[in-house]
Amino acid sequence: MEIKAYSKINVLLEVMDEYQGYHMVNNIMLPIDIYDEIKFEYCDDIYVVDDPFPNDNIIVKSAKLFFDYTKIKGGVKVTIKKNIPSAAGLAGGSTDAANTLIALNNMYNANLTKSELFDLSSKLGSDVGFFILNKPALCTGRGEKINVIESNLKPIRLLLIKVNSGLSTKEVYKNYKYERKNKKKYLDNIIKGIKNNNPDIIKKNIINDLANTALGLNEEMREVFDLLNKNELNPFVSGSGPTIYLFNPDDKEIIKTKELLKNRDIYIKECHTIDSNITDKYITENGNPKNPNGYLGEVMLERMNNSHYDVTGWGLSFIKFNKNDIILDIGCGGGMTINRIANQVDMVYGIDHSHTAVMKSIELNKDYIIDGKVNILDGNVEKLPFRNNAFDKIITVESFYFWPNPIDNLKEVRRVLKDNGIFILIADMYNDGKLSNDEKQNIKKYNLLNPTLEQFKRMFRDSGFSIDINLKENTKWICIVGEKR
Repeated sequence: MEIKAYSKINVLLEVMDEYQGYHMVNNIMLPIDIYDEIKFEYCDDIYVVDDPFPNDNIIVKSAKLFFDYTKIKGGVKVTIKKNIPSAAGLAGGSTDAANTLIALNNMYNANLTKSELFDLSSKLGSDVGFFILNKPALCTGRGEKINVIESNLKPIRLLLIKVNSGLSTKEVYKNYKYERKNKKKYLDNIIKGIKNNNPDIIKKNIINDLANTALGLNEEMREVFDLLNKNELNPFVSGSGPTIYLFNPDDKEIIKTKELLKNRDIYIKECHTIDSNITDKYITENGNPKNPNGYLGEVMLERMNNSHYDVTGWGLSFIKFNKNDIILDIGCGGGMTINRIANQVDMVYGIDHSHTAVMKSIELNKDYIIDGKVNILDGNVEKLPFRNNAFDKIITVESFYFWPNPIDNLKEVRRVLKDNGIFILIADMYNDGKLSNDEKQNIKKYNLLNPTLEQFKRMFRDSGFSIDINLKENTKWICIVGEKR
């Protein structure tokens, strides 16, 4: 398994009194598109190839914590290409630790929940939990309580400047003096800027309580910061330093900064905050769309409930439900399709081979389950846990891509359908001969079944169905209504 472990910057860091040995914080972080590239492979032991920190590697600590907690007997070989500079205040170690938990959770099908992943993360570091989801967030407590800020924030340009001399986070916090000035105005404005995709509001309200302390402890960093300030370049400090950044600079400001620092041996890197599309891709890759599990699997299922809503409604419009119908939803995912039709018919069953999906579906439909109108089970399309001729209608939404043996699976669907029963297949993509490069890459990456119309016709015919194919204009949406014959 290969993962991109993204970095972060702080746009607000309010540091308050200590509690049980830790400073309480309000910390707003944004993920940025500098990342370490990490490859995880099954192994009997736990080790990192060419480990630069053999006695104190947070990846090894994270893996040991995972195996100790889950009681799984296993190991992992980790190969990492470090792109995030070390000891920079960009959380390179924390993101590596979080992504180790994510990778092992998927590789070993541990199905760790959101609360379990966050609990494990907090044992590794205060900001590790942020990278479990990798979205803009307000982190509170000592930084371990992650409150996601939902937004459609577009990429914002950044220029990172890191001096060579380091800073100890522990030393910065030790020398910090809390001035008891309330930062709520700044916090509220930054959250508003993130939600409304307004970089100007964010920039005007960036604040870091540790900045002056960090600058006072690192002479080289102070010198660079003052030089940029003097030239009206408006620098900010990320976390406890020593990285300085320009937020949303224009071309002239970037050129001017590089000219001012050209004779210094320091790290300068242009990058961007991560937009929601990259975050969604990250969730999809690590939530495992074929068999969703763990927290990212839960998040992906919630997102799919929303993103598949319109195509599902369009597909369901081609059939009529009768009050006494008994319905089966194969690959019920997050449970939204079941929820939409449960008030129209007598009984709806759902199955999914992902236990995480079953639990999410049960959670969404708990009232219908209590009323006896819904029953959701672990199961798969290869061997449906139902008698012959059990259902009036069977539905699958966006799951046919993953069916392992489509003709055999369609025959199994036919087995549990009543005579003249209806099978409805709904998907937002089929092979129309005009697939984009991204679509082709995803099909290959996730080993998706993506038939042409002729292939669909042949599979359904060979499985004992007569079909009606419906396509939505200007999309790749497809709804196949098959009748058992």
